[in-house]
Amino acid sequence: MARPTSLNAQTQRRIIEAVRQGASLSYAAKASGVDSATLRRWRRKGEIALKIKPNERSSDEKRYARFCTALERALCEVEIKACAVIVNAMDIDFETASIAEMRLALRAATWFLVRRDPENYGNRPVASSEVASRPPAKEPTVEEGWATLQAIFSEDIDRWRVEHGEN
Repeated sequence: MARPTSLNAQTQRRIIEAVRQGASLSYAAKASGVDSATLRRWRRKGEIALKIKPNERSSDEKRYARFCTALERALCEVEIKACAVIVNAMDIDFETASIAEMRLALRAATWFLVRRDPENYGNRPVASSEVASRPPAKEPTVEEGWATLQAIFSEDIDRWRVEHGEN
């Protein structure tokens, strides 16, 4: 006879709350006194149970299905909260923002795009044949690097100088 599950209401609440606070599934399991492999097994059982018609599920399958549904909901809620923070960080008035605020907005936007659509915004792996056919990259001089940065950030530099009285 199989050992009874330790997936009780208290353990479920602890795991779900930890996930809502942003913990990974592994840490949520550990914080709830459960091995991460056990949590993965419970989740798998829930996913399987959700494929069964509700009126045909056993009491254990109902428990796992409810847990899986609550866990997925918590994962979605925390992702939505995180996205809202990132989108709010991106939503600044560039006319009045400080350079630090602009940098934060740029980082937030970059982070968001790379993770939302890595195919279009992420680092793309380069085929080894491409690398072999390219001439070696010329290391820019300090002057060339500085000129490039000035060209990229000239408006920011000008705005900073005006803000700090360094015309």
